[in-house]
Amino acid sequence: MSRSGRSVLSDDLLERCAQRAAAYDRENRFFFEDFEELRQAKYLLSAVPKEFGGLGLTLAEICLEQRRLARRSAPTALATNMHLLATGVAGDLWRKGDKSQAWMLEEAARGAVLAYGYPESGNVAAKYHCVEGAFRAVDLAMDVSGGRGMFKGDELERLYRDARCGRFHPANAMTVHEVVGKSALGVLGEPGSRWG
Repeated sequence: MSRSGRSVLSDDLLERCAQRAAAYDRENRFFFEDFEELRQAKYLLSAVPKEFGGLGLTLAEICLEQRRLARRSAPTALATNMHLLATGVAGDLWRKGDKSQAWMLEEAARGAVLAYGYPESGNVAAKYHCVEGAFRAVDLAMDVSGGRGMFKGDELERLYRDARCGRFHPANAMTVHEVVGKSALGVLGEPGSRWG
């Protein structure tokens, strides 16, 4: 919800996302319809400061909206998360006086969709930490629920599958450790053998 208490995402929009979620999952396809509705609702501008034409929501407000979206269509929420992260960091820096990422806010205001690459050690380390935490939580839930969580169509089965996929996409744990280690040693990106 926004500061005014008004949700950016209408109940109708969320319901349409929920109705499409199973088909996206079953057909393994991109969420084009959801994405377009989110764009039209200006949801992709949630973290962009008002001065750039965005909604200027706080992290807490965006988290509430993301939670509402994830309850209806978790894959759609996950897929929009990286853009919200990129614009959120840029917006926070801008509000603190660091204008180095203003270009990103300008591009987002013009309709660009942003994402982070994973060669930066901070990004891969954060991704690793989040994915491993999610996997442990879902794995424990599978233990508690028993066999029911294994059946296709069960929410826990989908969560387990999504958390498991996070362990190898886009960077598996070995690659994460390599990037963080090489970055710490100051040899990331130097020519030579991959593991050398």
